[in-house]
Amino acid sequence: MNCSLRTATFVSLVVAVACGQKGPPLAPFVRVPAAVGNVASQRIGGDIYLSFPVPATNQDGKQPADIGSLEVYAVTATQPPATEGQREAATLIATIPVRPILPDLPVPLNGSPPPVIPLPPGVDRSATVVVKEPITADLLAPVVLEPAEDTETKTEDTESDTFGPLVAPPPTLLPRRHYFVVGVSPGGRKSDPSTPLSVPLETASSAPGAPKIEYSETQMTLTWPPSPDARTSTFLLPPPVQPTNASPS
Repeated sequence: MNCSLRTATFVSLVVAVACGQKGPPLAPFVRVPAAVGNVASQRIGGDIYLSFPVPATNQDGKQPADIGSLEVYAVTATQPPATEGQREAATLIATIPVRPILPDLPVPLNGSPPPVIPLPPGVDRSATVVVKEPITADLLAPVVLEPAEDTETKTEDTESDTFGPLVAPPPTLLPRRHYFVVGVSPGGRKSDPSTPLSVPLETASSAPGAPKIEYSETQMTLTWPPSPDARTSTFLLPPPVQPTNASPS
């Protein structure tokens, strides 16, 4: 009796130890906000306006987005930044805080509405953000971005008396203002940058003159003097067809 009891006790201990074994280690769960999309721009006079929505999901598609702020970067160059090294030349021009999600307050026992809690500064998830940057003399000065490693061109040896086709030289690349946005989690983890958005910096033409309206019983004509520095058309439109009264047959 004693031997069988000891054997049963030993078997139960082995089973208990086997059930407590740990599996392979799992990768840590990292919450990173999704990349910002749908960035749009508009230039009005001497200001550049950017608009974009706040991400509502994380990089893995789960909601709500674990995001604490948005960082807007800009750089003036002849080409948009495409690599991490080129993006390091950009300047942080704005930081927009994102409000945390506040829990619902319990309803008081007397039935009165809960007290109003002032919201912290910032924007909510899925809201549209608008950022304005004035065009200054420092902003117009371009910087030279470092060459990308995967865009290095390799030249081949050719004979000196071989000529290629005669083509026009490539157009001059004028500097542009390139913007991209990065989402930052409360723990400091950054999302992938948004697709760079390029805004031309050429001087805008002056406004046209005041319009002049002339009208009769059958037509209305609108004319105005063009801007003195505006580009004119290279073709002439045909004259308008004058209405004629059909003669009785």
